[in-house]
Amino acid sequence: MNSFEASASEIVIACTVLPAFVDITVKDDGEGLKCTDAFGDGVSTKGDERGMGLYLLKMAAEEASIGSDETGTLLSFRMKRESMGSLTEVLPFIFSFSDRGVSVTFSIRRGSEVFTLDSRCLRDELGELSRVGAISEMRKRSRVADELLKES
Repeated sequence: MNSFEASASEIVIACTVLPAFVDITVKDDGEGLKCTDAFGDGVSTKGDERGMGLYLLKMAAEEASIGSDETGTLLSFRMKRESMGSLTEVLPFIFSFSDRGVSVTFSIRRGSEVFTLDSRCLRDELGELSRVGAISEMRKRSRVADELLKES
């Protein structure tokens, strides 16, 4: 959501599954951070009752960092594998932003296994990604990503 609100046209999410952790990076080409303590409780440039997302992420993550420059923002964090939720539920929500002109790429790697979803390819195949049928199909495909999170 932060990437979308920062006028990003491209969001790249990459996950690497390790034995006990998942390393995640989110790179966007948005306008960058407009505050010095993005992980602070209630820190927001978007008004009252905002600013909890990155704070909660920092509290849940083992490690987290964020930075931006003229090319956009890079968020990196490490989560315990057992604390990861279902990608089957979250990925269709993330990809629904591509119907608003944002290109989204998601990849997850465990060893030599790699699974990728790309909004441009999905849109060509499924049409509007916020449609119920497209969301259902993305959930089916996202189960592969959830399987990569399970213990090997």
